[in-house]
Amino acid sequence: MATKEEINLKEEINLILKENIERAFGHHIESPCEFGALRESIFKRTGVLLSATTLKRFWGYITDQKNLRRSTLDVLSRYAGWAGWESLKAGMPNSEIESGPIHTRHINVAEDMKSGEALEISWLPDRTIRIKYHDDGFFEIIDAENTRLKAGDLFRCSLICEGQPLYAEHLIHDGKDLGVYLCGRKNGITVIKL
Repeated sequence: MATKEEINLKEEINLILKENIERAFGHHIESPCEFGALRESIFKRTGVLLSATTLKRFWGYITDQKNLRRSTLDVLSRYAGWAGWESLKAGMPNSEIESGPIHTRHINVAEDMKSGEALEISWLPDRTIRIKYHDDGFFEIIDAENTRLKAGDLFRCSLICEGQPLYAEHLIHDGKDLGVYLCGRKNGITVIKL
């Protein structure tokens, strides 16, 4: 049987997930008729088609005792900007996970990147950078959308973890070393190899 603290943490995680799903969707879910559009939006972003009934159950419009499957929670978490359900739970302030191995997709730059390879990194609400790796250990920003970062900026980063913040070290912006710049502080980043 779950303790009161475990139930409260689960409710808090679900509330945060709902809020971030609505943010990604573009507005607050106010009636059951909106779940069809949300379903399509989730499909466009994740490639997974959930049923409107499942979404209604998560929002409390259907009050049966069924729990959502882990795979459904993963899809909803990815839609909201996390790497998955475990990434969302691990980022909670009251989470019991303080340390341990990395289970999310990650790139060890020294081992996994070659000069000229490119990545697209996104974080909430709608920020994106496309970066290219150079032999000297720097990434160059090729394109940037909805962020203070811009094309031509350079930074170093030794480990890039899906669902975690990106720490851009020695960010060179307008010719100045700004130190460490953090992307995706709250919800982490999404990474695509180009």
